[in-house]
Formats: sequence, structure tokens, C-alpha cells
Amino acid sequence: MDNTNKTINAISLFAGFGGLETGVRAAIPNLRVVAYVEREAYALALLAQKVKDGVLDEALLWPDITTFPAKKLAEEIPIHVVLAGYPCQDFSCAGKRAGLGGDKGKMWGYTRSVLNGCNAPAFIGENVGGHLSLGFDTVISDLAED
Repeated sequence: MDNTNKTINAISLFAGFGGLETGVRAAIPNLRVVAYVEREAYALALLAQKVKDGVLDEALLWPDITTFPAKKLAEEIPIHVVLAGYPCQDFSCAGKRAGLGGDKGKMWGYTRSVLNGCNAPAFIGENVGGHLSLGFDTVISDLAED
């Protein structure tokens, strides 16, 4: 069976202005974002405008990853991939290097909760190079367990 035209449903966490989705869509043209999760009000407003303008997929807009109903959404729509540009400041060499314990670094735990909740078989993450030497081993271990 040829699945090249099958829709690939995605959740986008820490969506920002939709850049990661745009890049992934270049590799997966049949990607459809069904939910954007973004806590920054300005970025959420930009996402809403891009959805309204037809630049981004019409999707659920959610302002708080800590309350995002991943399991409930996955019961309604199969989720094939989670995209996440989880905050980088605590991993960056330019930052305080607080790692997974920092306020921004803790967002990995919420990302993992969404992955577990929706049971997506694929994850595409984006972060800074400094993450490789601070906390990335935990992320890889977490992904291997789940």
C-alpha cells in the first residue's frame, strides 16, 4: 500500500511563529499540524493570524503546555509526530547552563508528557548545540524508555 499521500498529523509544541513546521513540511509535504502549543502571548497571536491567513494549518491553539490535553486529542485524531522547539536558554552556552533543572529546561518534562499522552511514534526536536553537553543524554534516555 502506498502511503505517500497519507496525512501525517502533528502536534507542535513551543511553536513560536511556525518555523519548525515550515521546515519539516519541506521534507514531509503531507504534514498537517492539528495543534499548536505556545505560551508566549505575542507568538500565539502571530500563529492565530497565520492560521486565519491560511499560511499555517487550521488547528487547535493552546496557550499552556502544562494543561495541554494530549491524550484526549489523540483519542479524537491519530497523532503521528510531535514537533518541539522546547526552550533552549538553559542549555545554551550563552545562558546560565541550568540544564533540565532550569525554568526553561524543565519544559523537556512537559514535552515528554505530551509524547506519552498522545503516543506519537515519532518526535522531531530542535534545540541549541549546548544541549548536547547538558541534558541531551537524559532526553535520549527518556525517548528510549517511552
